[in-house]
Amino acid sequence: MFLYALIPTFIPYFCFKLQRKALPKQLTPFFSIEFGSPIWDIRSNGKHILISERNDDAQQVLFSLFDMATQTFMWDQITFEEEWWVRLVFLGKEVAVFQTFNDTQDIEVQSIFAIDLETTEGLWQKEECRFVQATNDNVKLLAADEKELILNLKTGKVDDRFINIEAASASQYPSHYEDSSSHFKTLKKFLSKHISMECSGAFEYYQSSEVFIISANFGGETGYSNHLFVFNTGGELLLHEILDEELKGLASGTFFIVNRELIFVKGKKELLAYSI
Repeated sequence: MFLYALIPTFIPYFCFKLQRKALPKQLTPFFSIEFGSPIWDIRSNGKHILISERNDDAQQVLFSLFDMATQTFMWDQITFEEEWWVRLVFLGKEVAVFQTFNDTQDIEVQSIFAIDLETTEGLWQKEECRFVQATNDNVKLLAADEKELILNLKTGKVDDRFINIEAASASQYPSHYEDSSSHFKTLKKFLSKHISMECSGAFEYYQSSEVFIISANFGGETGYSNHLFVFNTGGELLLHEILDEELKGLASGTFFIVNRELIFVKGKKELLAYSI
């Protein structure tokens, strides 16, 4: 794998380059949006970002669809009939699929429904089944009797077969390195020397031809803090954000890339993007 081969030789080169005195060009913010409730989940289809918020006081899950090109919301903080026990399971180009839990005492009792992204109109619903996987053409469910059910994603009608051909993902995700990995040790040495912070637990790492991104956890008296660092290929620090603090455990799934935009959540309620 390219990453595995590159890291051991790439990091020392960064260390050398960090001695340069010229100030690096900082990253350009793409957007920043503050939400009223903690962000539970974010997904992208390349054109939109679907944000799930969980309002514990009101026992509601709120869903918003953000258009990245216009930087406007197509719909904002909508809820469904089941306001709390609902979650997004698939975001396609035109359709979003959600799962509800019909019996809070038995999480196996579930239902699936789909909506049109443009109108939020309900397209179809299936009771007592579980989500398995989906493409932009159809969706595979598992019925209560464990029988597979394949439906057309837009119409909900039964398909003869599952078209298991998915387009390349619109989002790129980092590699995850535990503390037992040699790559963890390399990254830890790099950060300890140049950031003067002692990390622990795990790293998330992403690399392109122009930047490399590290999400790191640091232990403290009040719990863990999660930090995001972006460096250019000369090893110069372009961005340092504290994503969260006083965490009980190690943070993971902290960022992803869409259309050369770095997407992450800061302080549980702020969605940010930086052009990389």
